[in-house]
Amino acid sequence: MRDNQDRTLAHLRFVDVDRLLYNFRANHRLSTNAATATGGWDAPSFPFRTHVQGHFLSAWAQAYAGTGDTVCRDKAVYMVA
Repeated sequence: MRDNQDRTLAHLRFVDVDRLLYNFRANHRLSTNAATATGGWDAPSFPFRTHVQGHFLSAWAQAYAGTGDTVCRDKAVYMVA
């Protein structure tokens, strides 16, 4: 269980928030901060784009609540701001 938690935390720390915000910023004509658009279900042309952002916010919040991981907390705060 601890190995799975560590892998999940490593992935959550790895995810680039600016890439997750790419579609939101592009749709509202804001700077994308030179981020690269993501692909797959979050590609700019996909009908359900921006779906994953809520999942990451929940995961970061749960990671912080359960482990006190401040990197996850900071990513969630940055995304919301």
